[in-house]
Amino acid sequence: DWLGDTLEEIGREKAGIFRRGRPAVLASADLPASVAAVADEVGAVTITTGRDYHVSEHAGGWDFELGALRLAGLARPTIPGKHQIGNAAAALAALVAAGFGGRLSSALVSTALRATRLDGRFMIVPGPVEWILDVAHNVPAAEGLSANLRARPRARRTIALCAILGDKDILGITTTLRDEFDVWILAALDGPRAVSTRDLAARLPADAVVHAQSADVPAACRAARELAKPGDRVVVFGSFLTVGPALDFLGL
Repeated sequence: DWLGDTLEEIGREKAGIFRRGRPAVLASADLPASVAAVADEVGAVTITTGRDYHVSEHAGGWDFELGALRLAGLARPTIPGKHQIGNAAAALAALVAAGFGGRLSSALVSTALRATRLDGRFMIVPGPVEWILDVAHNVPAAEGLSANLRARPRARRTIALCAILGDKDILGITTTLRDEFDVWILAALDGPRAVSTRDLAARLPADAVVHAQSADVPAACRAARELAKPGDRVVVFGSFLTVGPALDFLGL
């Protein structure tokens, strides 16, 4: 409700943090036109990927370049996902814009990238039944989750534990992931943006096999634990409100 109903509206609202004469790092060259419009209106200094800073990937890692700064042979981020290099590059651009470019070296940045962890972003909990937790609450994030799942060894069976807020593109998210799951367990979330599990089920792909509809995420976790056998994996996704209770359930 706050951000808007279209990408242009959302872009304008999020660009509200821009300030005159201050840097604004744009990590995508494909942004709503409203973002550039707001930057022009307020006089923000945009630093855009592909224009102001550049990334090149290679077998040994990746390189970053912004102005006179060039960092070569950087380690790949430990957070899974092909988009994470772009995220890391945006963070480096922000550090340079904040005046820390002179302190950066390839060795220092690589050490930081290897040490960085982020709970709930393709977080793998190993065991006889593997649990994977990923917030994945929009289509691009679902595409990343799908790619990461396919990059891992195939499980005997993959169980989706899904709870998504009603104002998200539920069908787009679940359709993106339809081929990754053998069976679905749905959970309801709390709050005015939540939908019932019945409504959630109605927005799944037509061929989705729903094993259970649970009143909340902990109940869905219990259902998944009862259903899963050694060699299976459970993938929890759809919202921060989904992953948080699942982390608590797993004692993490």
